[in-house]
Amino acid sequence: MAYLLGEAWGQDLSEDSKDALPTLRNEENQVFLVTVYHGSATATEAYINKERLQLEGNALAFTADEELSGVDNVVVGSGEESAAYVCQNLVLTDGEPFFTPRDFTAVRATYSRTPTRYADGEKGWETIVVPFDGALLADGEEQAYFTSDADNSARYWLKTFSGQSAGATLGFDYEQPDASTSRPLLRAGKPYIIALPGEATWPGYGLDGKKITIEGENTTVTATPNPVSGTEYAFLGSYDGQAPSSATFYTLDGEGRNFSQGGTVAPFRACLAAAPGVLNAPRTLGIGSGTDGTTGLHNLKAGGSLSLTPGTGCLTIRASRPTAVSVTSLQGYTLWSGTVDGTRRIGLPAAGCYLVNGAKVIVTQP
Repeated sequence: MAYLLGEAWGQDLSEDSKDALPTLRNEENQVFLVTVYHGSATATEAYINKERLQLEGNALAFTADEELSGVDNVVVGSGEESAAYVCQNLVLTDGEPFFTPRDFTAVRATYSRTPTRYADGEKGWETIVVPFDGALLADGEEQAYFTSDADNSARYWLKTFSGQSAGATLGFDYEQPDASTSRPLLRAGKPYIIALPGEATWPGYGLDGKKITIEGENTTVTATPNPVSGTEYAFLGSYDGQAPSSATFYTLDGEGRNFSQGGTVAPFRACLAAAPGVLNAPRTLGIGSGTDGTTGLHNLKAGGSLSLTPGTGCLTIRASRPTAVSVTSLQGYTLWSGTVDGTRRIGLPAAGCYLVNGAKVIVTQP
């Protein structure tokens, strides 16, 4: 009633000292109307005082009252379809479902994540999808992602489905920085596989124990993830943790090595879904590079002192200090061993995967 009577009226709505009737408005008893989405399309309307607006998890509140602008996870808009809707500070926590009925602008947006695994040279992938454009930060420091197999200047891997498949192996391509700013952004609604280096494999380079956030400024928050589709499979992101209801779908296994049928799709994760026409879908799908059909987590400095650049029929090894190096096949045969100090180019007999001090590299056909 206080809200309907107009701006001169207020009411203390707290449980311990609730006003029985509207009174003259003051700074503490102004009444606001909000529509709250608790991670799903089901909305709850509530009349609240500003200090008592409590949004748990990733709940989002919509209101027409400008006075609530600046409160975390509150979107202010007039209610008109064509009007601008703005949230001053969107704060999202991993593991909690998120839902918005419409796109809106976030002046600042932050998504926090605690990784469940780290890359060790051949496995350690996770999936990720966020509803806004943002860069990955580790303890507040922005990190770049690798953009190719030859890139050694970045810190982590970020790939998305190429749409290509060869039997039970699916192609994943490196993401590329924003064309206008060259910043290494994750794009709103786009599903990815992501791998962060582990300290055990890359001493001094790992991101273990660091606070991982995705942060954006003046960015559009999208209501719906964007699938990446191929002929046989689609890569689908989920903000609320809902799996596809009418498809054979795949989630990453516990090692982050392959996609396996079934499983649970958590919020801000992605899954693969087989197209309706795919018959006898395999139980497991492998992660390939899109060109050679193999998994590669080989750009980082091996052992903290080497950088590896695979080429056509060869491998270039650079060492910042004299380092013992061993190049072996996946079957365990030693193809070259010695000390590298500076740069050393090593020819290899055939295309394929090789291990350099335990790091996996992929060499193409000579």
